[in-house]
Order: sequence, then C-alpha cells, then structure tokens
Amino acid sequence: MRKLSLASTLLILMLAMSGGVAQAACSNPPSFVSGTTADASAVNSAFQALVTCINTPPPAPTRTVIKSPGTYTTPANVRELRVHMQGGGGGGGGTGNAGGAGGPGGNGNDTIFNGIHAAGGQGAPANGAGGIGGANGTGTAPFRLPGQPGQGGFVAIWSSTNFIGAGGNGGGPGGGITPQSATATAGVSGAANSGAGGSGGSIPSSTQTAYAFFNPGGGGGAGEFVELEIFSPSPSYTVTVGSGGSAGTAGASGAAGASGGSGYIIVDEYY
Repeated sequence: MRKLSLASTLLILMLAMSGGVAQAACSNPPSFVSGTTADASAVNSAFQALVTCINTPPPAPTRTVIKSPGTYTTPANVRELRVHMQGGGGGGGGTGNAGGAGGPGGNGNDTIFNGIHAAGGQGAPANGAGGIGGANGTGTAPFRLPGQPGQGGFVAIWSSTNFIGAGGNGGGPGGGITPQSATATAGVSGAANSGAGGSGGSIPSSTQTAYAFFNPGGGGGAGEFVELEIFSPSPSYTVTVGSGGSAGTAGASGAAGASGGSGYIIVDEYY
C-alpha cells in the first residue's frame, strides 16, 4: 500500500482547509505522529471529512431580544455573540409659569452586558433645555454612538395674546412628542425598549400675560448605543436593561413631563 510522508499529509490537509469562506468549526481532526508515515486510506478519509465539513454551511444565526433584566443563556455550539444595546432614555421636564417652574426629568439608567455599559440618556433640566444623550459608558467596546439629545422647550407665538410654551420632544427614534394644546398638556413617554427620551410638558398662554415668563419643559436625551463582539462566549451572562428616567413634575399652572423609554439588548448568535 502506498505511503505518504507526514509533511505531504499535512500539506494536503492544509490545502483542504484553506477554502477562504465562512464555515462551521470542523471537529475531531486527524492525529499524526512525528517521524512516522501515514497510511493513504487514512489520509483519504481525513481529506474527505474535511471537504465535507468545508462544504457544509454553518447553521443560520439566531437572535435573542432582551427587554428586561435577568440572565442570558448562550445557546449550545455558539462560537460568537454580536451584541447591540442601548441605555434607557432620560425623562422630559415639567413646565410652569413665573409662579413656579416645572421639575427636571430623571436620568435614564445604563444597560449592561458582560460588564460593558451603554450609558443612559440625561433627563431634561428645569430650565427648559433638552437632556443630553447618553455617552461614554463604562468598558471597552468597538463601537459607541452617543444618544440623540432631547429638544428644548420653545414658545410658539401667534399673537401677543395667543402663544404657547411647547414641550420639547424626546431624543431618538420612539421619543415622546408633546402635542400643542390650548390647555396645559403633559409630556409623552418614550416608547418601551427604545432607549428614547420622554417629552416635556406644555403650558398655554391663558396662564400668563407675557410669554417671557414661560418655562416649557425640555425633552429627555436618548440612551447611548453600543455594539460589541464576544468570541468563545461564556455559558451565561447577567444582564441589565436600563430603565427610563422619571418624568419632571408640573410647575405652577403647568404640566408634568414624561418618563424616558427603557433600553434593550439584542444578541445575534453565530454557530
């Protein structure tokens, strides 16, 4: 029976493995002893096993969406995790007139996976400005995107006696949008699991004789967006989904802001 040297055998196997395409990991590779020859039938069998493995596509990736704190369990045979997450959105500020300003919105909380934080968005301050988007969370991640800031409260003027202190919209997709109204109107919360900010409260002209004394509420900032990759993942991870910031309280003749939207975690699993 024809024999092959160890060097020739390894060369054949290396060529078989160099497909340059994504594939599932091949298990149980052949074992050879240094200084010995390899039987041709054993090499052919190993070669065919590798070819079969290379030509067999890996399973399609799966996805897990995490909307609340808890434990993430890595599925069997997963070799890589790609994690996308966003911190909670900040709360919208309350509104009021010269008799008393509305309260600030609360800050959103961090979303955490494997010790990496996506920072929560900041709540709108009491001066009517929009909240700052979350940024610079703890830990090293290959991609970070600051959250969109909330819109500042503004005054819409139609005439000297017809104007409104309108609440600013919450930052980010899913942010609250306060409708303009002839009455004091509370803000609208950021959508659940969007990481968006809540909007600020509005105050109508009927409560004040000059728009200079208005203090409309600003919108809360959106949470930071983070992506990371984990190779050879652990069996499980404790995860935290950041809650949205609280709503700012109503001031004199005004209305409350609204809470920010909670964050989320999306895990794509590759086999």
